[in-house]
Amino acid sequence: LAPFAASWVLERDASRHGILVRQLALRMFAAIDEERAKIARDLHDDQAQLLAAAKIALDGPPEAARSIFKQVEQELRRKTRELRPATIGSASLDEAIEREFGRLNRAGVKAKFVHLGGGGEAGEISRPVQQLCFQVVREALSNVIRHARAKSVQITIENNYAAARVSVRDDGRGISGGQNEGSGLTGVRERLELMGGTLVVESRSGRTTVVAEIPESA
Repeated sequence: LAPFAASWVLERDASRHGILVRQLALRMFAAIDEERAKIARDLHDDQAQLLAAAKIALDGPPEAARSIFKQVEQELRRKTRELRPATIGSASLDEAIEREFGRLNRAGVKAKFVHLGGGGEAGEISRPVQQLCFQVVREALSNVIRHARAKSVQITIENNYAAARVSVRDDGRGISGGQNEGSGLTGVRERLELMGGTLVVESRSGRTTVVAEIPESA
């Protein structure tokens, strides 16, 4: 009976894996479609309005037209930057996070960064896990800038040899019942779950905290 039992176990595991692959594929394509729709909405809302204003400005003083077209150029550059994959490149995790402070400063948000464990350095965190940490931070900060109306945000990285923990806390208005956490964080959560990690969003008026746990086995 042993060969039959072993064959049954293999078939059961193969079936489970097949179902999991199909579920992940559906979630992936849904996330892609949602991101495309978001890009289309952003382009329509921002660029279409600026172009309409530019057409009107062309009939007015040249200086007004130049000002509008400068705004169009700046917005297109900003959208291009946002569409690029979030990567730390050759920088350290700490350096990559600190680079994001420029976006916060321009939005009038004060930033504080705390790195606990490992002597305050990211040396114990492997490069793939550092990349995931950065993606969590970047998406959380994007939500703070776009929706939170926060005055300050604190980013905390805790690491040991087994896992990294990322926390992003802001003092904004929170996520109400009619809002969602955003497609960016949803995509990051799915990526972390595939790697055996977790992402939790806790929100109330005056405080929203995004916490990610990323095992080194990822």
